[in-house]
Amino acid sequence: LYIHHSCGNVDKIIPELAEIGIDALEPVMLCNDIEGSLKTCGDKITLMGGIDNQMIDQKGTDEDVIRAEVRRAMDTYVGKGRYIPYYIPTNKETFGIYIDEVTKYGKDIFTNKNTVDAIMIPNLKPRYIIKSIYKKLLYIFKY
Repeated sequence: LYIHHSCGNVDKIIPELAEIGIDALEPVMLCNDIEGSLKTCGDKITLMGGIDNQMIDQKGTDEDVIRAEVRRAMDTYVGKGRYIPYYIPTNKETFGIYIDEVTKYGKDIFTNKNTVDAIMIPNLKPRYIIKSIYKKLLYIFKY
């Protein structure tokens, strides 16, 4: 499993990243055409991102705003290709709310058979992938 990190607008290179065998790309920021990339490459590479981290990760952001942003991303991108709602957090409080919302709201979405197949990285179960990412991020917050 290779997860490639590349910030910024990377739309034009996503097909090439998929072609050379990258399994997942993170964080896919909102400046990218995420829906277009899922349509053209969503069966070859998992896109991790689609959440407005600059808005939700600010200290004092209302919990309802964070939850609404997570739901917006999931409603917009899940089921259109291999996608994981994701952002790189800098704030423990907002990250905890994000984890809670992805877990609660995603429970129904990610248990749908068609969606599970859509986000799958070959040979790995989606639940394992998501759990591994969260463990990595939780580890970062310990130090």
